[in-house]
Amino acid sequence: MNKPSDYNRYAQSSWGILIILLLFSSCQTMRPVIPAEPGHVEKMDASQNKLVWIYHLAGVLCETTFYTSTEEALNDLDSLEVHVYDSFQFDIPSCDSCGCPSSIRFAANIRHFDLNRAMSIGWHFLEDDSVIEENKRQ
Repeated sequence: MNKPSDYNRYAQSSWGILIILLLFSSCQTMRPVIPAEPGHVEKMDASQNKLVWIYHLAGVLCETTFYTSTEEALNDLDSLEVHVYDSFQFDIPSCDSCGCPSSIRFAANIRHFDLNRAMSIGWHFLEDDSVIEENKRQ
């Protein structure tokens, strides 16, 4: 039976320690990109930077009030670090019975990158171009 010499064992353990140290040091230098960081927008691909319109109901009649003003609605997006580029309030025809959605809607213009975060708190993609064109700021 051949036993590895002390030198061979030392060399093998040294290489193992070196590899582990390299892995740990590379993990410390890699960090996520923070959205508020300068240059963050440039690091995303073009489709993620595209602006999209979203909306949220003011509430459900006789049941729930989500927001009473556009400012209140936008504050919720701000709490998720979703930057709003434009916003407006609009009305759509709705029934006046309890349980019907309110006719008031709040709209916000955000990056596509932030869409999932906004949807996680009840915002929806606004597909009606006529509402957008009629209400957006010029």
